[in-house]
Amino acid sequence: MVIKVGSYHAQRGYTPLNQLDLGAVADGIGELRGGGSLHVLVTSAEFAEGSGAFAALAPALDESGWAIVDLRALRPHFHRESNRAGHEALNDLVWAYDLAVVARSFTRAERLPGVPAPPGQ
Repeated sequence: MVIKVGSYHAQRGYTPLNQLDLGAVADGIGELRGGGSLHVLVTSAEFAEGSGAFAALAPALDESGWAIVDLRALRPHFHRESNRAGHEALNDLVWAYDLAVVARSFTRAERLPGVPAPPGQ
């Protein structure tokens, strides 16, 4: 199953609004069914550069202007409390999402490359 929702709604655990949202529900259902869930954040480098924890994602862009960052690889680093100090926002990002897809620039109105238009558009 694929669910497309806004970033706060998609993340695992408590959101910045201090509530459990659809991402937490999807995670729980996946666990109950003996599997799991994959939480993907899609953002632009323009947004990331000025947005705390997201700023760490912007340097990952390659010459194509796109990057996929496996945030799960950072989790062992953040198991140590001493590594979380001063990086709380990045710690939260690493545990809320599994992957981050970063584009140099796009707006919500643009279609992502390779994604076909809905019928009639």
